[in-house]
Amino acid sequence: MARERDDDSRDRRDDSPGRRQDDEGPKKGGTGKVLLIIVICVGIPLLTCGGVIAYIAYVASQVVASFKQGVDHVVTTAQTEVAAANFLTTLQSGNVDGAYDGTTANFKATTSKEGFAKLVKDNPVLTSTHHADPNGLAVVTGTSPNRKATARFVVNLSDVADEMKQVDSRTTTGTSRKPPSTKPASTAPGAEGVSCTVIVAEQADGTWKVDGFTVH
Repeated sequence: MARERDDDSRDRRDDSPGRRQDDEGPKKGGTGKVLLIIVICVGIPLLTCGGVIAYIAYVASQVVASFKQGVDHVVTTAQTEVAAANFLTTLQSGNVDGAYDGTTANFKATTSKEGFAKLVKDNPVLTSTHHADPNGLAVVTGTSPNRKATARFVVNLSDVADEMKQVDSRTTTGTSRKPPSTKPASTAPGAEGVSCTVIVAEQADGTWKVDGFTVH
């Protein structure tokens, strides 16, 4: 009977709440360790991949911004050179007043129409059939919408103008038999060529106008 009581007492101790909690403790601790391992194995790679993706996105945005800036610079340079070349083309047609009227208010304030006309008259190649060769790329300075650009040109008589001049000479003297010139166009200023600098300024509407003009 004593042994049976001891067995009953042992069974009661085994079934007590404290005993059952002790038995469940290791099971809960094991589950927590498994979850921690899963978080470490999955979470860290995800964080690493997220950082790599963010870095790639940043680099891509910088490349796109740099490319856009390069394109804008090329387009702006082309616009300034076209504006300067159009000014010289207007002079070439003999439209001195039209060339002057197309300049900025600042140009008109510092250069009178009479002074401009005298400058052109002193350099007749500007109003003759000529070729104006860019002397390097235009240099753009400042920030939009107040940018300026400096374009340099070498202006020479074209072959057509040279031939016409020789024909004129033969007609006048009746003795010259020099054949028409077949020399290629030169980029260096000849006896009647000039080097000039055209400064163009950005306008509020995005166009470019001549803001300065000098002949060297």
